[in-house]
Amino acid sequence: QPLAFVVPGYKFWEAPYYAAGLKMYDALAGSRGLGPTQWLGATATRQALPGVRQENLAGGVRYWDGQFDDARLALALARTAVAQGATVVNHTQVTSLHHDRGRVQGATVWDVESNTHFDIKAACIVNTTGVWVDDILRMDLASTAAGPHASIVAPSQGVHLVVDRAFLPGDSALMVPKTADGRVL
Repeated sequence: QPLAFVVPGYKFWEAPYYAAGLKMYDALAGSRGLGPTQWLGATATRQALPGVRQENLAGGVRYWDGQFDDARLALALARTAVAQGATVVNHTQVTSLHHDRGRVQGATVWDVESNTHFDIKAACIVNTTGVWVDDILRMDLASTAAGPHASIVAPSQGVHLVVDRAFLPGDSALMVPKTADGRVL
């Protein structure tokens, strides 16, 4: 579902600077964007983010992003895969890949709940291992003559916090592009 984010600006140049970048984000989204980026004056920023620090508030920018329930998405994808004939396993770790004529044809997996290993054979294997995708690719390339594998995933560290409405009343999320220690909040 669409969720408005507001970036407060405390220097005269911050809101226009962020607005310019976020307008490019809008352009890339085209007709699939969730809403237009809007420059907000100080009063409108206070209304969108009640409780925001008032001192030196010069304005802000409202942009739109999507909010979704990632656990429900994962379950929906798994159920769809099963409906299409896939075998879906959970709480498992791939320990080795099986190759036939240079193609992955299966894997040995470890069920971490039952502490057992078993083999899976398949005509098609999809590597949906998230931040572990490079580990699986390296495992695949180790069994072939393809050579070393360059990482394709650079995991980021971070969390999304949901706070009580008493802490941040209103319907907008707060985004601070750079804290004193260089993080995004």
